[in-house]
Amino acid sequence: AASDGFDGVEWMHPTGPPLLQPGSSPVPHDETLRVRALAIRCESIDVPTAMEGVLSQLHVAAALGARVLNLRIPPVGPSDGGESFGRYQDGLNFAYELLHRARHEAEATGVAVALEAADGGCLLSPVELREIIDAANSWAVGACVDAGRIAILGSPADWVRTLQHRVQAVRLSPSLDEPKHGAAGGGTCAEVFIHSLDEVPPDRPLIVCGEEAGQWACRYVRHPVAMHEAQGTDSVCRQRD
Repeated sequence: AASDGFDGVEWMHPTGPPLLQPGSSPVPHDETLRVRALAIRCESIDVPTAMEGVLSQLHVAAALGARVLNLRIPPVGPSDGGESFGRYQDGLNFAYELLHRARHEAEATGVAVALEAADGGCLLSPVELREIIDAANSWAVGACVDAGRIAILGSPADWVRTLQHRVQAVRLSPSLDEPKHGAAGGGTCAEVFIHSLDEVPPDRPLIVCGEEAGQWACRYVRHPVAMHEAQGTDSVCRQRD
């Protein structure tokens, strides 16, 4: 990451949410990199139980200097492991209640909670996600837009234009250059998506995932800001022009 010109990481602990011990750090110390975002997944469909984890990780993120906690909720329907929702509406209700309860602690810690979109058969519409975020009525609640995942459903650029300032973090990957993700009217999905980021405040982390992510990112963005490394994956964050 540092050798590619990045100064930070989006980090997910390989064995689950990290615990913050007094006088210690849950991540390896590196003078050249800093944690800009923390990523976790809720394993419980019970809101109070999930809240305990979210509140804990907000404080971990704040202690690490991260500005955003990227959050995945359980899937809808059958799951390979862990709990899942029986109905789509249950997933929406869970997301609404979780953000509503977490907003004050997020504001207090200065770390935004960013709900990841289009994950596990839930939150399949940017309008849905926008309404849930707006209902929380807090600057510290928003969305993490994973363009690679959303491209399976439709246009990632449309999600960004719909969510606008509500986007707290963005993920993209070299897969967006694949022909199957070609944009209407010519150009790659990645090119169209990068242009749509004019709708997003420029200080939000831009995370690039996948092999050779750093070299690929140089084609689209400059001015290094951060990079993410979680066991077995490489992700890069850079500030947009």
